Amino acid sequence: MFSIAAVLSVVVVSNALPASAASLVSFHLIVTGVAEVSVSTCPWTEEPPPIGVECVDTFILYAQEGSPTDRVRALPWHLVVFENHYVYRGDGLFEDLSQRFGVLEDPSGFVDTRHLMTANVHGMVPMDDGSSYPVDLRWDMAGTSFNVAGMNGPIQEEGVPWGSHIVDRCLTQNWLAHQTWRAKGQVAGTVDGQDVSSLLIAPLEPFVGRGIFTVTIAGHGSCA
Repeated sequence: MFSIAAVLSVVVVSNALPASAASLVSFHLIVTGVAEVSVSTCPWTEEPPPIGVECVDTFILYAQEGSPTDRVRALPWHLVVFENHYVYRGDGLFEDLSQRFGVLEDPSGFVDTRHLMTANVHGMVPMDDGSSYPVDLRWDMAGTSFNVAGMNGPIQEEGVPWGSHIVDRCLTQNWLAHQTWRAKGQVAGTVDGQDVSSLLIAPLEPFVGRGIFTVTIAGHGSCA
């Protein structure tokens, strides 16, 4: 769900510059289902890898989302892959060696959007560097807790004030994120030909969930 937070914050903040009391920004997104996992060839720790060690982090998101005006259930599902290949040079310096990103519309897959117990997806994702990225994953969330957050939830990114009611001399803001999710289950299968059991999975993942995200920002008057 973290990529959803980033998209929402960019869309809203880029439009949230009210110049009069009539100014209003309103954004509403329904995520009917999402399954995600982040894997790496290096440990997910605060400590950097040894100097000179190359790491590959990969984020995989399978989701369906839309606005209240859409026939949401008829919208396509998307399989998103972002891969970052980098090396640690020491003294806190990381050098990006390569990145690639791709989206596949309507891959073969399923998310249990009601109970969030299972998900699976299979497809060949076209990447922006001209390559193809094969994904064949199965999520099993048996034994995990079913979580519901009425005001906020697992999306907690710096600079994105989910669950907040903010009032200052210029703006009134409501950032609401009603989220339902399961986390820290099991994932099996392959990514780019590698068995995920040979890779390291990020904390709090794999993740399966759904959510409704609403942001409203209104201006009080003329503010420079």
